[in-house]
Amino acid sequence: MRVKSLFEKSLRHPVVTLVGGLALGGIAIGIAILILVLIIEPVATPELEGTIYYKEGDFVLRYQKDSPGREDHAALAEVLKQDYEELLDLLDVNPDLVPTPIDVFVHDDVSSMQTSISKRKSPEARSVYLAPLDLLIGEDPRGRLAELVLAFGWGRCGSQILHAGTRLYATEPKRDFHAVVAAMPDRLFLALPELIRAEERGHFPESIYQQFDSPYSPVSIAFSDLRKLFGLSVHGEVSPEDILALEAASFVQFLIETKGGIRAVKQAWGRGSTVNLLNRIDSAPPEELGARWYAVGIEAGRGAPDFPFLSVYYLLGGGFPDAAWTRSSTWHVEDLSQGEITLAVRCALAVGAFTEARTLISHLEEGESKDDMQALLILYEGWTVTEAHGLRVFVSPQIFQENWPEISQIEHGYESMVNRLSL
Repeated sequence: MRVKSLFEKSLRHPVVTLVGGLALGGIAIGIAILILVLIIEPVATPELEGTIYYKEGDFVLRYQKDSPGREDHAALAEVLKQDYEELLDLLDVNPDLVPTPIDVFVHDDVSSMQTSISKRKSPEARSVYLAPLDLLIGEDPRGRLAELVLAFGWGRCGSQILHAGTRLYATEPKRDFHAVVAAMPDRLFLALPELIRAEERGHFPESIYQQFDSPYSPVSIAFSDLRKLFGLSVHGEVSPEDILALEAASFVQFLIETKGGIRAVKQAWGRGSTVNLLNRIDSAPPEELGARWYAVGIEAGRGAPDFPFLSVYYLLGGGFPDAAWTRSSTWHVEDLSQGEITLAVRCALAVGAFTEARTLISHLEEGESKDDMQALLILYEGWTVTEAHGLRVFVSPQIFQENWPEISQIEHGYESMVNRLSL
């Protein structure tokens, strides 16, 4: 009895009561947190089901729980931080205009991106993300981040030419985009009036950010927008065939260089057509303004580091394989990048220089490019190339020598056509 009484008395002691209460309270709080994390939060935010996040400064990086990209979240956060600071400075944007944190949704593939966007834009979504950004694993985030800074810092722009050009310029501010203007043959170059017509015909489509992440994009996806989402393709780094975007970047660079810096482009930025927006900073008609741009671009671009590569690339793509091979054949293979060697191989194959192509291929590293070039070379195994009167004929080994007179008929037909057209 005395032991029991002592035990009961100890239970009534204030210290024991306090400790016991704290323990019970801790257990209750733990249970509440578990319920919140495991039950309430997934129900409250169904669009985030199966995801995990990392808070890194001004950014919240969101991944699928089984995403392999999670391991590199710290490195991505560091890149985002540096790019963000540089873009704010380059584009002259007050950081207070950009809402933080910036929610960065990092996806394993395009399908995952489509699913995530559709969930966030669905009527069942419970959260509003003021500054979302969609990225693919391994993608350079600077381009999309530049669009975000422009959207909040400069506002909406009615000119896709200015938008595309400024985005690209901000992505690679140290690149000389005039090299594109200087490298392109006349038949490929689009003067400013032609760029404007291309924009009016829809050849400057909205980016993924503009369609789905921008503060000016619809809060929810309408039925008519579903086709855009499910037809979504993610264009990575800009490539030489993106002529419209590259020309737009050269034009923006021209405005920056001749109109007093980035603030001139910012002054032109806003609602309205490209022509009306440009009139804010230059009253000249597009023909005159474009002529000035071309004069600057064709002169300055020749000194750009990538001018030799681009000039060969555009000559080959523009239907001048002989001129392209003449230039690329003078390159020293030891000084070339893998991309330059691949381009030189294509030039050699285009003119029937199969021996030279085989030598160049031997300098390619093992991988997809080398496999593709070797496959092309194999297609021409045993072929003969004959040239006459401006005509180059690739003759298959399956065509016997006695059938070669038929080739002369092709030559005569070609000469006749040239004469009729007075070429």
